[in-house]
Amino acid sequence: MITIEEMGRGPTFFEQMETKGGGPVSVINKISVIPAEADDLVRHWTTDFEIMRQQPGYISMQLYGGIGESGVFLNCSVWESVEDLKRAFERSEFQATLQDYPPSAVASPHIFEKMAIPGCCVA
Repeated sequence: MITIEEMGRGPTFFEQMETKGGGPVSVINKISVIPAEADDLVRHWTTDFEIMRQQPGYISMQLYGGIGESGVFLNCSVWESVEDLKRAFERSEFQATLQDYPPSAVASPHIFEKMAIPGCCVA
């Protein structure tokens, strides 16, 4: 089963999922495993991807892997709204997959929205 550790200070991932309105939102999720379990993590992530991409409000998902003998991954997913993300996350089909992750798996998800900063980036 995957262990959840918060990415930072402030609201927890589960508190963030109670936020109403707004969108689109991105989930950045750092997932760590011992390097020997990296292939197993990718197999389980692929199962999650197949479930999530069929859900209403899904826009995209991308997995990044640390180079070398790293066991660190970043999952970036984009959703039309927090409500869509929450519905997808709470699906029993998805929740069941969390039980099958490698024993060393630790996830740190957090929900973000794009920021507009004049002269730097647009929302």
